[in-house]
Formats: sequence, structure tokens, C-alpha cells
Amino acid sequence: MIRPYQNMRVIVWVLTLLIFLGCTPLIKQEPPALAGTFTGSTPDGRPIAVTLTQDENTVTGQGQMGDRVFGLSALVSFCGPAILMFRDGSVSTGNLTLSPDGATATVHGIGEPFTLQRGGETVGTPSGSFAGRYSTTGPPPLWLSLTQGGDMLAGIGFMNGKPVAVVGRTTGPMTATGSILFSDESQARVTVTLTEDAKILTVNGLGGPVTMMRQ
Repeated sequence: MIRPYQNMRVIVWVLTLLIFLGCTPLIKQEPPALAGTFTGSTPDGRPIAVTLTQDENTVTGQGQMGDRVFGLSALVSFCGPAILMFRDGSVSTGNLTLSPDGATATVHGIGEPFTLQRGGETVGTPSGSFAGRYSTTGPPPLWLSLTQGGDMLAGIGFMNGKPVAVVGRTTGPMTATGSILFSDESQARVTVTLTEDAKILTVNGLGGPVTMMRQ
């Protein structure tokens, strides 16, 4: 005859085993990331390659679509708004979505949707003087981290406590023009100037000049 307390011990043991078996894989498994190189073709047949770097819920990258070089920034961990700027200064916005297995990334909103496969040679060119981290206490309070590949800029930051995505292109050794994508998917066109010693970045287009110090 099985006593009640023995039944209870069996139930507790089974529940513990199920919890262990069910939760352990979830604890060890990390979500896929957008970091890496993706390649493929646009619907009109142009080859495209982009190399992405991920910092928590933001992504920056450099790429090439046909013969057009671009910088990319996105407010996304696996799905969210993205902004691209091409070397000719044109800007496109869309959405970037990573597949659950991390093997593909799909771009929506830039013409017809197209899917890129993970893999390929890294896209990149030598860095430049704009690359670095900058901040100001405001107004408005702003923090930026910029990367530079040739004459293309891409970056992420926080403005008034909310994430922003930044793309741009240099127009001179110490000047650049670009766009900022906000979390509500609105945009602002900006121009930036870097001092000769590369320590101070001035941003125009946010209601007045914003002076930022290199960190």
C-alpha cells in the first residue's frame, strides 16, 4: 500500500525532472543575432552584400547593392525599422527581419521584399576620422557611436533617452551629411562638422547646433 506522503514525493520528483528537462535548453540557448555578413540579390537582379554589427537592440553596417555603396543603421534586435544612405546621398527606409534560425534576413519597404542568406565575404573599407563615440548633456541630451567605411557613416545612439539610428556620407575631410531615424520612424536630415583635432562634433538640424565631445 502506497502512503499519501509517498505519492507526494513521487509527484514532486516528477515535476522537478520535467522542469529541469524543459528549462535547461532554454537557459543555454541564445537568440540569433544579426551580426555577420548577408548576401543575395534584389528582385531586379542586383547583387547585394552587407556586413552588420549588433549592439544589443541596434545594428549598423556597410554594404553594396549593385555598384551602389551604402551605410545602414537599424533599431532592431531581430525585427525593426532600418535606414540606408547611399553614396549619392539618397536615403531609403524599410524594415529588417531576421529568421528564427538566424540563417536569413528579409528586407521590406525598399521596393519589393527580398531575402539575404547569411554568409559571404566581409564588406568593409578603411575607417575614417568620424569613427568614435560622442556625447553631450544637451539640449537635447544625445549620445552617438559612429562607424565609418570609406566615405559612408553608420551609427546608433540615444536622444532624450530613446534610441536613434544614424546614416551619413562625408562631404569633405571634416564634414558630412546624414539622416537620423527615430524610434517612431520619423526622420531628421542633419549636417555634421568635426574639428581639425577630431575632438568636437557639431550636429546641425536638430533645432539648433548640438556640440558633442569625443569620448
